Amino acid sequence: MWRLRAGYAEAFSNPSLIEFYLDEVVPDPYPITLEPNFDLTPERNRTWELGYRFEAMTRLHLDVTLFSQKLEDSVIFQTTGYVEGTSLPDSFQFQNDPATERTQGAELSIRALLASRFTALAAYTYQDATS
Repeated sequence: MWRLRAGYAEAFSNPSLIEFYLDEVVPDPYPITLEPNFDLTPERNRTWELGYRFEAMTRLHLDVTLFSQKLEDSVIFQTTGYVEGTSLPDSFQFQNDPATERTQGAELSIRALLASRFTALAAYTYQDATS
């Protein structure tokens, strides 16, 4: 018996209140400023998956899955300033990352029923991520 499955999803994640409104000065070891950012936009995510399952007499299962994910406008914690004359950061802010992150890959798993109470399972995932 075999089964084919497919899925597609789109999602978004709004920035948190802390990411919008964080406005603080940390005094030690030197003043560090955490700045608010009211221009943040939601993170956007698109995902698809395509899979195949083969079952042989309920004793052997083979799964193969291909997947891809695209993430845009992810929220990152970014350095926005440095102590004058040094490379020490002194101010930070949450910002949208202009880069698009992509993850794609494949998964393979094999499950075999060896005896009434023993099952062997092997799985492998290949993943390629870029930003």
